[in-house]
Amino acid sequence: MKSGGFTMKKWASNDTAVLSDLPLEVTSPLETSRLWKTLGLYWNRRLDVLTFVPPAEIPPGQHDTKRQLVSLAAKVFDPLGCVA
Repeated sequence: MKSGGFTMKKWASNDTAVLSDLPLEVTSPLETSRLWKTLGLYWNRRLDVLTFVPPAEIPPGQHDTKRQLVSLAAKVFDPLGCVA
């Protein structure tokens, strides 16, 4: 990554041994209650699970139309194919 000009920041891991090998200025503190947005999904570091948060729902009182359903489906960003 460094050869491409990318400086890595905010390293996160659920393993404290991994974080202890890195300088403090490039790591993120281990917060157990926070969800980290990773590749369009949310990662719970404490449980080491990925969570999908669905897009906003169609407002109540409106009929579901094909256009609204396609619009909601287009808002899903899932590069890993976990939801599909």
